[in-house]
Amino acid sequence: MAQRIKMVKYLDSNPPSGLDIRPVDKDRIREIAKIMLDSYIDTPDYEGESLNDTIKEISMVFRGYYGQFLEDASFLICNEEDEIVSCLFVCDFKNEATITYLFTRKDHLGRGFATALIHSAEHALLDKGYDRIFLFVSRNNNPAVQLYLNLGFMEIPLNTSPIDREFLKEVREWELNFSPIGDERTIAQIIDHEFEIDSTRPVESR
Repeated sequence: MAQRIKMVKYLDSNPPSGLDIRPVDKDRIREIAKIMLDSYIDTPDYEGESLNDTIKEISMVFRGYYGQFLEDASFLICNEEDEIVSCLFVCDFKNEATITYLFTRKDHLGRGFATALIHSAEHALLDKGYDRIFLFVSRNNNPAVQLYLNLGFMEIPLNTSPIDREFLKEVREWELNFSPIGDERTIAQIIDHEFEIDSTRPVESR
């Protein structure tokens, strides 16, 4: 697994980007998963995951495994064809607003989408009373690290605080007791009882 670093930034209020930025739509979990998988393949963070694995990972975010999912600070961007092209998930992990995932479809990189999503999250988090935003990133993911540095993030110690050590312990305990989720309908029922999707569609593999 790639070595990860922790970064933090004090929140700023930024002007609107003019892009089609919307709250994350759980009904589009499959589409979001496809974009997430596409964005990670051939990067330091890709570890051979399939589409099914990616759907399950997103469901874990929505279920609160990485801390309370902050729906009103998590956003996506759509293009003119209403296709999702970039997405940001923010969770509250032990009172730290943390970017859990940020990804953009490869054919839409370099258009400022990640920056716009982070700025939208900052504005929403300020309204919620937070003053900082945190993230974890692979040290050798140079484009991502440089983006965050340009936005004002700074690196802080990763494993020196009790919170970090406790998080690693919780991850290990969860891995030992995890029962895989079988299908999209089960995922949907866990995420939100009102979330309805077509159970006749097979879960695809890459």
